[in-house]
Amino acid sequence: MWLHPSSLKIDDTSLMDGCKMADEFSKYRVKFEFESGYSVEGILDRLKSPITVNNLVNKLPIIERIAPWPPSDPVGICFKANLGLGREKVVRNVQSGDIGYWPLGDSICLFFKDSQLRYDINPLGRITKGIEYLTQLKRGEKVVFSLI
Repeated sequence: MWLHPSSLKIDDTSLMDGCKMADEFSKYRVKFEFESGYSVEGILDRLKSPITVNNLVNKLPIIERIAPWPPSDPVGICFKANLGLGREKVVRNVQSGDIGYWPLGDSICLFFKDSQLRYDINPLGRITKGIEYLTQLKRGEKVVFSLI
């Protein structure tokens, strides 16, 4: 039996629920807790770099020591991820608040300045809370990166 499209009744709220549901499955709330007591929160988005985000989420929590990045003129902080992954949907322009994976250094980066980088970054998501603390962190400070 064939139905004409005009005879179908579609509830707009059910469409929005479907979008919300898809959004819930593609995003992960995360936190970065630093030894100094500061805490930063963010969202990882599988749509940005699905392979990298999936591998990263499966590896959490990660406990490492941070370093300014790049060392010559810091635009963020980074720490080892030990994922061993390659490039995926890379960018070189980053904005303050971006979360990325640096394949060459096998590291997670949290950016506190807009920048045009010389290195490829796999985009992972955005910082949602506490970005102002990133400039106050010290080299070698411990970070615990986990799901919320």
